[in-house]
Amino acid sequence: MIIIAILPIKGKYKSINGYPLLKYSIDALNQSKFIDKIFVSTDSEETANIAIKAGAECPFLRPKALSEPFVNLEAVQKYSLEIIEEQEIFPDLVIHLEETFPFRPDGLFDGMIRNLLKFVYFKTLNSISRMGKGYPTLKIGDLLSAKINNINFLYFIKNENKIINKIEKLENEIH
Repeated sequence: MIIIAILPIKGKYKSINGYPLLKYSIDALNQSKFIDKIFVSTDSEETANIAIKAGAECPFLRPKALSEPFVNLEAVQKYSLEIIEEQEIFPDLVIHLEETFPFRPDGLFDGMIRNLLKFVYFKTLNSISRMGKGYPTLKIGDLLSAKINNINFLYFIKNENKIINKIEKLENEIH
Protein backbone atom coordinates (compact mmCIF):
# COMPACT_ATOMS: atom_id res chain seq x y z
CA MET A 1 0.00 0.00 0.00
CA ILE A 2 1.35 3.42 -0.98
CA ILE A 3 0.41 6.27 1.33
CA ILE A 4 1.29 9.87 0.52
CA ALA A 5 0.55 13.24 2.07
CA ILE A 6 -0.11 16.41 0.11
CA LEU A 7 0.30 19.76 1.82
CA PRO A 8 -0.99 22.60 -0.42
CA ILE A 9 0.50 26.02 0.28
CA LYS A 10 -0.47 29.16 -1.58
CA GLY A 11 2.35 31.65 -2.12
CA LYS A 12 4.93 32.28 0.56
CA TYR A 13 4.77 30.02 3.60
CA LYS A 14 3.48 31.37 6.91
CA SER A 15 5.63 31.43 10.03
CA ILE A 16 5.51 31.95 13.78
CA ASN A 17 8.50 33.81 15.24
CA GLY A 18 10.41 33.15 12.02
CA TYR A 19 9.78 29.38 12.07
CA PRO A 20 7.86 28.16 9.00
CA LEU A 21 4.54 26.50 9.91
CA LEU A 22 4.99 23.96 7.14
CA LYS A 23 7.97 22.50 9.02
CA TYR A 24 5.71 21.52 11.92
CA SER A 25 3.44 19.62 9.52
CA ILE A 26 6.32 17.97 7.69
CA ASP A 27 7.94 16.96 10.99
CA ALA A 28 4.68 15.35 12.14
CA LEU A 29 4.32 13.50 8.83
CA ASN A 30 7.93 12.30 8.98
CA GLN A 31 7.17 10.61 12.32
CA SER A 32 4.65 8.31 10.63
CA LYS A 33 5.54 4.66 10.13
CA PHE A 34 3.10 4.42 7.23
CA ILE A 35 3.48 7.54 5.08
CA ASP A 36 5.75 6.83 2.14
CA LYS A 37 6.07 10.28 0.58
CA ILE A 38 5.28 13.85 1.57
CA PHE A 39 4.53 16.34 -1.18
CA VAL A 40 4.15 20.09 -0.91
CA SER A 41 2.05 21.59 -3.69
CA THR A 42 2.89 25.27 -4.03
CA ASP A 43 3.29 28.05 -6.56
CA SER A 44 6.26 29.56 -4.71
CA GLU A 45 9.91 28.61 -5.26
CA GLU A 46 10.78 29.94 -1.80
CA THR A 47 8.14 27.73 -0.17
CA ALA A 48 9.28 24.75 -2.25
CA ASN A 49 12.88 25.21 -1.08
CA ILE A 50 11.84 25.37 2.59
CA ALA A 51 9.67 22.26 2.12
CA ILE A 52 12.53 20.31 0.54
CA LYS A 53 14.94 21.31 3.34
CA ALA A 54 12.32 20.13 5.87
CA GLY A 55 12.13 16.69 4.24
CA ALA A 56 9.24 16.93 1.79
CA GLU A 57 9.26 16.55 -1.96
CA CYS A 58 8.25 19.39 -4.20
CA PRO A 59 8.81 18.09 -7.73
CA PHE A 60 6.59 20.72 -9.38
CA LEU A 61 5.36 24.26 -8.97
CA ARG A 62 1.67 24.49 -9.58
CA PRO A 63 0.28 27.20 -11.88
CA LYS A 64 -0.48 30.57 -10.26
CA ALA A 65 -4.03 30.22 -11.63
CA LEU A 66 -4.62 27.46 -9.05
CA SER A 67 -3.83 29.93 -6.25
CA GLU A 68 -6.56 32.41 -7.05
CA PRO A 69 -9.00 33.10 -4.18
CA PHE A 70 -11.92 31.43 -5.97
CA VAL A 71 -10.08 28.13 -6.58
CA ASN A 72 -11.05 25.42 -4.09
CA LEU A 73 -8.74 22.86 -2.48
CA GLU A 74 -10.35 20.04 -4.43
CA ALA A 75 -9.05 21.53 -7.69
CA VAL A 76 -5.57 22.00 -6.21
CA GLN A 77 -5.47 18.44 -4.87
CA LYS A 78 -6.77 17.01 -8.15
CA TYR A 79 -4.05 18.84 -10.09
CA SER A 80 -1.36 17.79 -7.59
CA LEU A 81 -2.40 14.15 -7.68
CA GLU A 82 -2.43 14.13 -11.49
CA ILE A 83 1.16 15.44 -11.56
CA ILE A 84 2.25 12.92 -8.92
CA GLU A 85 0.68 10.09 -10.93
CA GLU A 86 2.54 11.30 -14.05
CA GLN A 87 5.69 10.42 -12.08
CA GLU A 88 4.42 6.82 -11.84
CA ILE A 89 3.41 7.17 -8.19
CA PHE A 90 -0.08 5.75 -7.67
CA PRO A 91 -1.10 6.14 -4.04
CA ASP A 92 -3.71 3.99 -2.37
CA LEU A 93 -4.29 6.59 0.33
CA VAL A 94 -3.79 10.36 0.21
CA ILE A 95 -3.59 12.45 3.36
CA HIS A 96 -4.53 16.10 2.97
CA LEU A 97 -3.39 18.54 5.58
CA GLU A 98 -2.96 22.28 5.83
CA GLU A 99 -0.12 24.49 6.96
CA THR A 100 -2.39 26.63 9.14
CA PHE A 101 -3.01 23.78 11.63
CA PRO A 102 0.60 22.99 12.54
CA PHE A 103 0.31 21.50 16.01
CA ARG A 104 -0.75 17.87 15.99
CA PRO A 105 -0.40 15.26 18.71
CA ASP A 106 2.24 12.58 18.29
CA GLY A 107 0.92 9.52 16.49
CA LEU A 108 -2.11 11.31 15.01
CA PHE A 109 -1.49 10.25 11.42
CA ASP A 110 -0.66 6.63 12.22
CA GLY A 111 -3.72 6.38 14.47
CA MET A 112 -5.96 7.75 11.75
CA ILE A 113 -4.45 5.45 9.14
CA ARG A 114 -4.94 2.43 11.41
CA ASN A 115 -8.56 3.44 12.05
CA LEU A 116 -9.25 3.97 8.37
CA LEU A 117 -7.78 0.59 7.45
CA LYS A 118 -9.64 -1.09 10.29
CA PHE A 119 -12.93 0.34 9.06
CA VAL A 120 -12.27 0.04 5.32
CA TYR A 121 -15.89 0.65 4.36
CA PHE A 122 -15.48 4.34 5.13
CA LYS A 123 -14.07 6.52 2.41
CA THR A 124 -13.22 9.58 4.47
CA LEU A 125 -11.49 10.07 7.79
CA ASN A 126 -11.45 13.46 9.48
CA SER A 127 -9.66 14.66 12.53
CA ILE A 128 -11.31 17.58 14.24
CA SER A 129 -10.83 19.64 17.31
CA ARG A 130 -13.15 22.21 18.74
CA MET A 131 -11.95 25.73 18.11
CA GLY A 132 -13.77 28.50 19.90
CA LYS A 133 -17.52 28.19 19.50
CA GLY A 134 -17.47 26.67 16.02
CA TYR A 135 -16.90 23.29 14.49
CA PRO A 136 -15.43 22.38 11.13
CA THR A 137 -17.86 21.48 8.42
CA LEU A 138 -18.84 17.83 8.63
CA LYS A 139 -20.69 16.18 5.81
CA ILE A 140 -23.02 13.25 6.02
CA GLY A 141 -20.97 10.20 5.04
CA ASP A 142 -17.75 11.37 6.75
CA LEU A 143 -16.02 9.33 9.40
CA LEU A 144 -15.06 11.40 12.41
CA SER A 145 -12.10 10.34 14.50
CA ALA A 146 -11.63 12.30 17.68
CA LYS A 147 -9.25 11.74 20.53
CA ILE A 148 -10.25 13.25 23.84
CA ASN A 149 -8.10 12.57 26.90
CA ASN A 150 -6.45 9.58 25.19
CA ILE A 151 -9.81 8.01 24.32
CA ASN A 152 -10.38 7.41 20.62
CA PHE A 153 -13.86 7.99 19.26
CA LEU A 154 -15.04 7.01 15.79
CA TYR A 155 -18.35 8.17 14.36
CA PHE A 156 -19.87 7.66 10.97
CA ILE A 157 -21.69 10.90 10.21
CA LYS A 158 -25.32 10.14 9.47
CA ASN A 159 -26.81 13.24 10.99
CA GLU A 160 -24.77 16.42 11.52
CA ASN A 161 -26.74 17.61 14.55
CA LYS A 162 -26.41 14.30 16.38
CA ILE A 163 -22.63 14.23 16.00
CA ILE A 164 -22.24 17.78 17.32
CA ASN A 165 -24.43 16.88 20.32
CA LYS A 166 -22.32 13.77 21.01
CA ILE A 167 -19.09 15.77 20.92
CA GLU A 168 -20.54 18.39 23.28
CA LYS A 169 -21.75 15.67 25.66
CA LEU A 170 -18.32 13.99 25.69
CA GLU A 171 -16.57 17.30 26.31
CA ASN A 172 -18.89 18.05 29.24
CA GLU A 173 -18.33 14.60 30.77
CA ILE A 174 -14.56 14.89 30.52
CA HIS A 175 -14.21 18.46 31.80
